[in-house]
Amino acid sequence: MKNAGGTPLNINDDENFKVGGWGRGFISLNDGEAIEFETKDNFYPKQGTVALCVALTFDLDEEEDELFLFTTYARDYDAVVLQLIDMDHGSPLHVARMRIKRKISDKEGEWINADSPVKWKKGDHHHLAGTWGEAGVKLYIDGKLIAHNPTKPARPTRTNRVFTLNNDTAVDIPSNPTHCILRNLQIFNYPLNDAEVEKIYREHRQNLLE
Repeated sequence: MKNAGGTPLNINDDENFKVGGWGRGFISLNDGEAIEFETKDNFYPKQGTVALCVALTFDLDEEEDELFLFTTYARDYDAVVLQLIDMDHGSPLHVARMRIKRKISDKEGEWINADSPVKWKKGDHHHLAGTWGEAGVKLYIDGKLIAHNPTKPARPTRTNRVFTLNNDTAVDIPSNPTHCILRNLQIFNYPLNDAEVEKIYREHRQNLLE
C-alpha cells in the first residue's frame, strides 16, 4: 500500500509492515501511525465501494473501542467509514460495520449503518467490502452480502480531502491505532454488485494459493 501512492505517517517499515493471513500488510500500533490518501478538492463520493483485507492480531472480544479500518470524515456531517466496533464499551457484542454520514441540514447529520455481528479471533483474516449509493449501504464479508440498510439517499454531500487507513481521522493526530494488518485496499467510484465483490474476494484468495 505504501508503494501505491499513500502518504505514510510515523511509519517504520520493520515495525508497521507485518505478515498476516493475506500476506504482508500495514499495521498501526501507536497514535499517529496511519496511511493517508489525498483526493482532489472537487471529489464528492456520492456513491462508491471500499474493500480491503484485514487480519487480526488479537481476539476481537478484547477490544473495547472503535477500530477504524478506513475512514474519511468531513466534520461535522459527511463521512464514509469501514470499521470493527464494540457496540457498548466492554460488551461481548462486536460488529463489522459499513457506515456513511449524510448531511440533513446545516445543524444535523445522520449515520446510516450496515452491521454484522462477528466473533473473530487472533489470526483470523477476512475480506471486507462496503458500498453506498442509491441502494443504501451494504456490507460484504468474504465475498458475501451480509447486511443491507436500504435507507436512501445513502451518500455524503462532500468529503474530507484525505482518506485514512488503519486509524481514525482526528483533526490533529490519528489517535486510535487498530493493531490489525490491512492489505489490498481498493476504492471504486460506484457500488460494486454482489458478483463483483465476490470476484475480487476470490482473486485475493487465489493469490494466497499461488
